[in-house]
Amino acid sequence: MAKLLLADAAKYFRDKGDLAMTKNFFYQGCRSGYLPHYKIGNRYVVDTQEIESFMASEMRKSVKQQEEFGDVLNYGKLRPVKA
Repeated sequence: MAKLLLADAAKYFRDKGDLAMTKNFFYQGCRSGYLPHYKIGNRYVVDTQEIESFMASEMRKSVKQQEEFGDVLNYGKLRPVKA
C-alpha cells in the first residue's frame, strides 16, 4: 500500500510488469477524476493498491460487457453468416 507521485507510480507499474501505464495516463486520469487519487497541494498522489483494484474492476467490466453484447463488439470483423 504505497502512495506514490505520478512519475514514481508509472515507474512502479512499468517495473512490476503487470500494467504498462505512463505518467501521462496517470496525469490525465487524475485530472479527469477517472483514477482514484489524492491531491496534496498541486501534486497528485496515487495509492498503488487502489490503482490495482480499480484496474482489475475495469477489466472485469470490460469482460462482462463483451459477454453481454457478444457479436456487436466484433463489428467490422469477418464472421460466418448465420442462415
